[in-house]
Amino acid sequence: MVTPGPVTAKAILINNEEIDLTPLYIDPVHDFGFYRYQPTQIKHLNPHEFKFSGSLPTVGQEIRIIGNDAGQKNSILDGTISRLDRDAPLYGKSSYNDFNVFYIQATMASSGASSGSPVLDNRGEVVALNAGSMAKSANAFYLPLDKIKIALKKLQNNQAIVRGTIQTTFKSTPYAELKRLGLSDQLARQYRTEYPELKGLLVIRSIIPQSNAAKLLAVGDILLAINQQTIAEFSSLESSLNEHLNQDIDVKVLRRGLELALSVKVSDLNDISPTSLLKFDGGTFHNLSYQQARHFNKPIKGVFVANSAGSFRQAGVPHEV
Repeated sequence: MVTPGPVTAKAILINNEEIDLTPLYIDPVHDFGFYRYQPTQIKHLNPHEFKFSGSLPTVGQEIRIIGNDAGQKNSILDGTISRLDRDAPLYGKSSYNDFNVFYIQATMASSGASSGSPVLDNRGEVVALNAGSMAKSANAFYLPLDKIKIALKKLQNNQAIVRGTIQTTFKSTPYAELKRLGLSDQLARQYRTEYPELKGLLVIRSIIPQSNAAKLLAVGDILLAINQQTIAEFSSLESSLNEHLNQDIDVKVLRRGLELALSVKVSDLNDISPTSLLKFDGGTFHNLSYQQARHFNKPIKGVFVANSAGSFRQAGVPHEV
């Protein structure tokens, strides 16, 4: 898989040909990236192109996954989409975890080795990407295509992929809980009318310490609008942040029943994503990443010990600190 760190990869095709893959892009938050390959390396196969579906996935839709389920090559699994607003899967502390995005849930019973496989509709068109599953149930989780399409188009046009952040994690929260946080019946009716397909609003779950947002926002704030535009789901939130990179945005939140208008600066996700590492005496070090800062509730600064070895291990320096 494509990773933020150095990676050497090959693809084994359906006819067992092997080709070299070059990492092209990895999203700093969401669970997708792109490899590039030279078509001239493929000598005995005409690769099939899976096209993006022109319609959005729906609950009850029948789907298929072509992958390597449990390491078994060319496995084809079928399932039914059951949710379009599932929280991003939690893979564990200190592991990679997606956030600020809705995932698609389906009953599929897929297992490892099919991550990144296309999720196909009954026309053979791609509606999502396979991301993960639960070991003790038949549920599987898929990443929607909206941000993937945007990134791919920009790469094809040799354009920079802009990613903004206020270093804040949001959680979609149902209206019943929002009322306990101070949401009035009037505001609830307004947002239910404007977004009838949604079941709640976004609430701040965590904020990176010493960030721009940490000085102004608070855990439990209900997000109402950005720059006078109402926001109720992750896609519009992300688009607004990307459009105002390195600018101040007017954030309207509800805190304990009071509406507050706050000005927060949007920072560049690429600036807080490590792009290099240092190996010394068997140890591996890099700048603290946004992912790890979220896990340990730390400011994004300082050195992270990815691997402790040699004299560092002898001195008692642990991994992942």
